[in-house]
Amino acid sequence: MTRTIAPVTLLMAVLATTSAYAQAYDPSQDLHELDQGLTLIWYRDDSKVWQLSDRAGDRCTKAFAALDKNAVPGSTTFELSSDVPDLAKGKHTLDEARPACTKTYHYSLIKSWEKWALQTVEEAGKLGASPYIQGRYFENCADLWAEIIEAGVPKTMKVLERQVTGPDGNKLLWAGTV
Repeated sequence: MTRTIAPVTLLMAVLATTSAYAQAYDPSQDLHELDQGLTLIWYRDDSKVWQLSDRAGDRCTKAFAALDKNAVPGSTTFELSSDVPDLAKGKHTLDEARPACTKTYHYSLIKSWEKWALQTVEEAGKLGASPYIQGRYFENCADLWAEIIEAGVPKTMKVLERQVTGPDGNKLLWAGTV
């Protein structure tokens, strides 16, 4: 004799079994990602000025998104493994780190935009440069600019001052505000 189980009963049994095996959220990995997202991308240049590495990105904002999703309180502490702008090495709360993470993310957007802007200028200065490439570089600049505005980067935020090479090979001081 075959026994019939109602689909709802079967679903309830599966859910009960899988929830029994569900693990509680452990924030340690996301706290580690937060530390790495801040410390691995900042460095001091020869004149001891803070610079952002080319590995910049949104690693710390992704860590905060996971921590927020799991309702980890802002008073939770984590260990920052090295100095970064606005935060010294050592123990900090999430509330203390959030502004530094936001600022890091804003600077990473600006740095990406700067890269495309400089390449656009460089490509435009070449004789016989491809109009398609020039247009693509300009589109990347425009897309990143829209992302910068959407992310709420203040127009008064200063760019990281540094020397860059211009299209003619001369050194230029990259400075100013967004």
